[in-house]
Amino acid sequence: MYNLSRTSQYAIMGLASLARFEKNGPVPVGVLSRRCGIPSSYLVKVFGRLERKGFLRSVRGRRGGFRLAKPPEQISLLRIVEAIEGPMAARGVCPLTGEVCTGRQNCLVHEGKACLERTLLSLLETSSISSLHVVK
Repeated sequence: MYNLSRTSQYAIMGLASLARFEKNGPVPVGVLSRRCGIPSSYLVKVFGRLERKGFLRSVRGRRGGFRLAKPPEQISLLRIVEAIEGPMAARGVCPLTGEVCTGRQNCLVHEGKACLERTLLSLLETSSISSLHVVK
């Protein structure tokens, strides 16, 4: 099964918060960091990676910060996770053996696990950051 890394979780939280609060211009990382409860230095690194992948634009200067490069409806959760972690291929650990599941062995839970993974990938692909509700 998939476990999203802390970096992916922070990327999703940061982008969702940015989508909510950028209406008046670029949002400084410090503001997003406080709103999301993410260490500022960590968020700077995450946003740097997301900017290189085309999700964000940075604005320098006194009124600088970050803006989304696309409308929030066009940014799927799957693309965010893949930008951080790489392609989301089946790479989980078998709950029975504790070994990496290759999908080739005759496993009692493989089909159920594969079905869950397909469902998760579909959910991430069809969900955008605009569909998330940021509490803070």
